[in-house]
Amino acid sequence: MKTFDSTFSRLRFISALSGLTRNEITAKYNIPEVTLRRWETGSIPLTKKGARRCIDMYKQEGIIATESWIFTGEGARPFIALDFDSQHKNHSKIVDYFHQSLNNCVVYKIPDNSMLPKYSMNELVIGDVFIGDISRMHNRDCIVFLDNEKLLLRKLIYTDEDNVSLICTNTTSTKNAVLHNMEMKYIAPVLWHQVGD
Repeated sequence: MKTFDSTFSRLRFISALSGLTRNEITAKYNIPEVTLRRWETGSIPLTKKGARRCIDMYKQEGIIATESWIFTGEGARPFIALDFDSQHKNHSKIVDYFHQSLNNCVVYKIPDNSMLPKYSMNELVIGDVFIGDISRMHNRDCIVFLDNEKLLLRKLIYTDEDNVSLICTNTTSTKNAVLHNMEMKYIAPVLWHQVGD
């Protein structure tokens, strides 16, 4: 698996967490699509002013990131901030606990029903980025960040180093129920997930 070895790859990761397309960001925050594309591909360097603008914009989308992580990759990975009302206080405490306990905590809000019946749309899952022998992740539910910048929740099936498949459990929800031999930047096995209220 590749790592986030550049400023622009880290910026693309934050964008993937938000779930917004460049055009949606342009329409909502008035940042030109061409500027976003250039920052996210590295064709122009991201300035400190640009980074602060991105941090502020993504914060409004509930993504917390730091300038240090964007530029150097050091410190905690960006995460989804949770603004729970009083009935969700326990979830907020759980998320805080994982952020304090894990070096590479990933919080992901499920955008669809592709992993029914275990996971439902808009539930949260928390994982920790896995580093090591990927065969240990066989048959585990994982948050997966693909090379094509897509963030997914899928069951990982390992056959050998060159054959890893990502499976959705609700095959009627998508035409891509099984993804074979995908290039992955990271995987984060699910450690906790929000159970419906």
